[in-house]
Amino acid sequence: YMDTLNREEPLPLVLMGDFNAYPNSEEVRFWQEDPRFTSVFSTMDRHETLRKTFHDFEAGYQGEPIDYIFVFKTTQIKSGSIIYSKVDNMYPSDHYPVCARINIPVYIKRRKGIFPSFFYIYFKDSSLRGNFVLTISI
Repeated sequence: YMDTLNREEPLPLVLMGDFNAYPNSEEVRFWQEDPRFTSVFSTMDRHETLRKTFHDFEAGYQGEPIDYIFVFKTTQIKSGSIIYSKVDNMYPSDHYPVCARINIPVYIKRRKGIFPSFFYIYFKDSSLRGNFVLTISI
């Protein structure tokens, strides 16, 4: 599906979500082995990448992540982290947010009636909206 969309309007892609799969699973390896993509975890300290992202409101760090952010290799990853802090002494989700600061190469194509640059963020599952922080600067 992403390839079809990208053929119509070639743009850098950011794939993120709750994969419900550990790093050595077939689903995650598929994206790790795709030569077009790199994982935000690749820029993080190895000890942090081995920490869990799903905590079921019970906290803790031991375990493996099931939430991921993959970006096109042409996208510069400035930093990545898993956020363990509470808000008002409570976790806002049963997952720790995965955070990425990235620089996306902007390809501006002027067309009549369309704003010259845009970002399209697609959430397949609306429950994911609170679990990821994407900082974009142009």
